[in-house]
Formats: sequence, C-alpha cells, structure tokens
Amino acid sequence: MMTFNSLTNKHKIIVEIMDYSALINTMEITFEEPVELSILLTDMCKKLKENNIKLVIQQVDENDWYNILKPLGYFEFVNQNEEFKYINVSVLIDVFPIAVMTSLGYKQ
Repeated sequence: MMTFNSLTNKHKIIVEIMDYSALINTMEITFEEPVELSILLTDMCKKLKENNIKLVIQQVDENDWYNILKPLGYFEFVNQNEEFKYINVSVLIDVFPIAVMTSLGYKQ
C-alpha cells in the first residue's frame, strides 16, 4: 500500500500495488484547491512510475462509468461485478492526472 497526501491534507489517495498496476483503495478529494490536487496526482504518478506501475485501476458505480468516465475516453472497461454493482476501469498512468481532473469537471 502507498498513501499520498496533498500539502495541506485536503486530498488523500491510497493505492494497493499489484504487479504493474495500482488499485485505488481510497480517494478522498474535495473541490477545494484544484491546483493542489493536480500536483498531488502528478507527484503520485511519478512515484508509481518509479515502481514500474503502468495502469491505475479504480472501482466506480455504473452511473459514473456510463455518464462521466466512458464518454471522456481516458478510461477503459476492465470488468463488472454484478453482485455489488460496480465496474473496474483502468487508465494509463501517464494520463491519470488529466483523466481525474477532467472527470471532476476541470478543464485542461
């Protein structure tokens, strides 16, 4: 497990490392301090790349997948858990910061 916190602790991301991917365990972000979030995401990806991580995997609900993430084109469908109604999606580590910021509504 790796934990990443922003400078003022407004944002926190915990990932589990699995081979060449990082599974997001916890993502606590606010709509405050978007620059700080962007810096956190960039620094996190830099550290993950140092550990040979190529993909970030995240569990999302069906609504977020079909209405937000899929139309953006950054995220790829991995699999679906019918019982718990979530979808695993992946995104390349190189575009993860842009993908997250765009999915939150921030423009590039």
